[in-house]
Amino acid sequence: MQPDHEVVFERGQRVRVRAAGVPEFATIRFALPGDEPNSWDLILVDDQDRRHEVNLAAGDTQTVRPLVSDGRADSARVLAAMWTQWMYAAATNAESSAMAATPLKPYAHQTTAVYGAMLPQPLLRFLLADEPGTGKTIMAGLYIREMQRLGLVKRAIIVCPANLATKWVDDFERLLGGGLRQLTSATVRENALNSNDLWVTSLELAAVNPAVQDAIRPDKAGWDLVVFDEAHRLTPTAAGFHQVGRLLAKNTPRALLMTATPHRGKEWLFRHLLHLVDPEIYPDPGSDPNVELSALRPGPIHFLRRMKEDLVDYDGKTRLFKGRTAHNHSVALSQTEYGFYQAALDMVDRYFAPSAQPLARMVYGKRAASSLYALAETLRRRHDHMGAMSEAEAALIADREGQGDEAEIDEAKVIHTSSTSTRAERAAIKNLADQINATIGNPAWTPSKWKRLTEDCLAKHGILPGNGEQAVVFTEYADSAEWIARRLEAEGFTARLYSGRQSKPERDEVRRAFMRGEFQVIVTTDAGNEGIDLQAAHVLVNYDIPWSLVRLEQRMGRIHRVGQLRDVHLYNLVATDTREGETLLRLLDHFVTAANELRGQMFDSLSAVAEITGIDYDKWLSDLYGNDEIKKQQAIDAARAVKAQELTRAARQVRDNERRLASQVDAVAALTLLQRDLFARINPAIVEAYLDRLAAAGVLQSAPTAAGTGFRRLSLTGGARFPATLGSTSEVHIATSGDAVREAAESIDVGDTITLGPGEPGFADLIGMAEHTLAEDLHQSGAAADPTSLTPYDLYAYTATMTESDGKRASIWASLVKVDDSGNARPVRWETLANLVPTEHHGTAPHPAREGHALTTAREVAAATVTEHRRVRADWFAQARRDLTNLPLSLTEDIDDRTKRVELRRRLQAQTAQRLDELERLADVQLTDPKLIGRIRVLAAADVTVQAEIDAELVSMRHVQNLLEDDGWTVEDVHTESRGYDLEARRNSQIRHVEVKGVLGSAASDGIRMTGNEVLIATQHRKDYWLYVIDQCADGRGRFFGAYQDPATLFANDMTGNAVFRVPGSSLKNAPGSNA
Repeated sequence: MQPDHEVVFERGQRVRVRAAGVPEFATIRFALPGDEPNSWDLILVDDQDRRHEVNLAAGDTQTVRPLVSDGRADSARVLAAMWTQWMYAAATNAESSAMAATPLKPYAHQTTAVYGAMLPQPLLRFLLADEPGTGKTIMAGLYIREMQRLGLVKRAIIVCPANLATKWVDDFERLLGGGLRQLTSATVRENALNSNDLWVTSLELAAVNPAVQDAIRPDKAGWDLVVFDEAHRLTPTAAGFHQVGRLLAKNTPRALLMTATPHRGKEWLFRHLLHLVDPEIYPDPGSDPNVELSALRPGPIHFLRRMKEDLVDYDGKTRLFKGRTAHNHSVALSQTEYGFYQAALDMVDRYFAPSAQPLARMVYGKRAASSLYALAETLRRRHDHMGAMSEAEAALIADREGQGDEAEIDEAKVIHTSSTSTRAERAAIKNLADQINATIGNPAWTPSKWKRLTEDCLAKHGILPGNGEQAVVFTEYADSAEWIARRLEAEGFTARLYSGRQSKPERDEVRRAFMRGEFQVIVTTDAGNEGIDLQAAHVLVNYDIPWSLVRLEQRMGRIHRVGQLRDVHLYNLVATDTREGETLLRLLDHFVTAANELRGQMFDSLSAVAEITGIDYDKWLSDLYGNDEIKKQQAIDAARAVKAQELTRAARQVRDNERRLASQVDAVAALTLLQRDLFARINPAIVEAYLDRLAAAGVLQSAPTAAGTGFRRLSLTGGARFPATLGSTSEVHIATSGDAVREAAESIDVGDTITLGPGEPGFADLIGMAEHTLAEDLHQSGAAADPTSLTPYDLYAYTATMTESDGKRASIWASLVKVDDSGNARPVRWETLANLVPTEHHGTAPHPAREGHALTTAREVAAATVTEHRRVRADWFAQARRDLTNLPLSLTEDIDDRTKRVELRRRLQAQTAQRLDELERLADVQLTDPKLIGRIRVLAAADVTVQAEIDAELVSMRHVQNLLEDDGWTVEDVHTESRGYDLEARRNSQIRHVEVKGVLGSAASDGIRMTGNEVLIATQHRKDYWLYVIDQCADGRGRFFGAYQDPATLFANDMTGNAVFRVPGSSLKNAPGSNA
């Protein structure tokens, strides 16, 4: 576009500039002739409204060049430029989210928590207290990603129990785009904390390692956010953990605490958690755990708790959590097993000092009741290590190496304690161990619990050797776990061990393999408890019973989690004939009766119920192994006095208390958020289509690679190089999704492959490169053809800046407006661009009237956006005002001293008033006036078949709607909303996005056509997208020809075309779903 005549500059001209310190594109504000002939003094305004002065000498045609907008730019380049604006809008639009860059599809309660409760607060101080298994990790991860996307959080640290750290890393890698690294002592030692912005570390490490605690200090590390998982561990009863909580939560701008047990019936502990959440609003409740405090219900700006039974899918009806039923099986020890059990206890009486006898009896007795193999292994270790070190030293080593198996600590004390007669005891141990090993080595021998396990627990639910059905078996002992796994394998099941004796990577791989369905039975110790998801199985067996109700709760929660598709069955195998057997069975029978009466709800609060009813579960059982006969009888009598009705009453009391704290789930609001996001998602198919557009425009070259679908080789010519995030070379291998990379990595080397998609830096830089390359073409404008349209029209792209959070958060709003030649304007989805193809024809110069109609529509859409954002924030702020206004009264009503009460109340009122002022400013939303950034003239290119399809459309849609409604679906006609499908059907938790194709004649002969927009939407929704074909529509009724799920995949190899894709009739006739 080199001018061959004298250049004339005018006010309002758009120009391209090559001058130091001046942006490349600007608009002329003033154009004044210079002192010399043909020279110019120009005052330019850039896109940030900054002024620049440029002086042009006579004949200088390169420093500043006017841009034209005559509609004569190359069609392929203008189309690629419009696609680039679409990609930019999708990556930065205020209406999109971090979900666009991930495979994550959150549940309704997760969506409302993140987008309805947490994100509206830029300086979040929050306690997320949903019940166990609801996916709090996913909610926290999605919140972190959104805050990073919005530029409000750069550095964040997650603090969790040690056994959950790798799960956090895995979940981020699998669902949230990766980038989370585990912080260890080596990280600190190597001074590597600044090498990454997102870290997870264990609470235990932070509590005991001074170097780590010093390194993660907020004033040193610069955290923008701290997340605590299992935050109930931070209470003052655990001083080291509480210190970590105070260090991080009180000194970091944003704090998110997560726990399923925020209260546990103790208001004092609850208030301490709230003090960590927001120290300025919730005062420290002090050091006296017995202080009288009234029940406090925090408001939605600080607290959210949902109950499992309230959680539903997006239809507002289908419950996310299935039923739970528990069963106790009494298992009498065989004569052989009882003999070994008694012999082991007799050795304790003979060879252990009286002070060591209770613990030794308990260890030997419980292991014998679990498995004879576990008893034999303990005896062997006792034989080898008695007296080798002190009990305290042995316990310390076991605690360090046990990785979550508490039973290992008790055993370590017993096997190392001194003997009253070392030689005699070793001889007795060898004799007993030899007998046990001979018994368990006999192929004909069957343990008393075995048939109960395999027949009454597994086979009853169709879990048979080798058939792929899965179960979880828990045991307290790694020895028992090893033996159970081996025996299951010997009987034809596929089984693997998960215990604290394995390294963390080994355990992580076992858990992943189980969730992938690679084996049937995971046999796990309590190292597999807190926070671990095992919902691939719906049957859980406690092969032996822990003497901790908290651990029993945690075991039972491993498979009753969101995503579980079947009712859950829990089995307890209780060995009777032991000292504790009858008492344990009686207690468990009462617990199970009460829990089943409450549809399983009590399983999440066993310990709280026990506390209310005075059941001292572990003490009673321990007393049965002690030397005090009176305490033994008291424990037996106390257990006999427990009634199931009392437990039911207490469980209801606990439930009512939790219900008081609970919040309702707004599934409708969640559905709105999710649907809005799905419209903005850019999936791999769209990224590949965009690369094809750039290639057609000559911006780059794109070619498939041997790695397969989803992989491309991009290259530049003329010595140009890609941005640094794409390797700074002229050629780069990319994948359009992280899933494609993970799948391919199992068979080929993909180490040099860069993932290209929303949220990835390389994708943003590629968009920037393309935008720069195509800028003049976009301004000049041009034409494209629409093979689906019978009439011509114009498309106008607008953008604006949305500011919120008192100006702290800015994001891009964008809209695409369609204007026909009669001046009718309406907003359309960006996927409309997928219907367009390049043309040989030129476009037109700007049409003032149509451009005016487009601007009016864009402003209407912008105003509606602002109104909706303000409405949502106003509703949220009104609730926050009510809660914060009442809070000073609630927090001080227990103070008897009037002077202290009034003083504290006034201070809190001042603090809450200040907080309300901040929230009111944060709730405001502003949007700049929409600015036109691109336009394209679209020429009608439909052939005669399009009119036939229109004639058949109403007949076919009516036919399909009747079919679906007769089958129990609720159907909504959305064909005028430009969604890329015609009907939306819902039935319980199921959803179908239905594209209807009508054929006047025979579909088997004529086939059907799908537009590029429809194909792209189909790739977004995949299995939720259905193609219904109705033929013989000429008779006014039509005939059902077929219903095809996920047509983008089903017909991927049969579709031909560009903006319009034809599916042959033969493919329709022979595909799954055909009725022909």
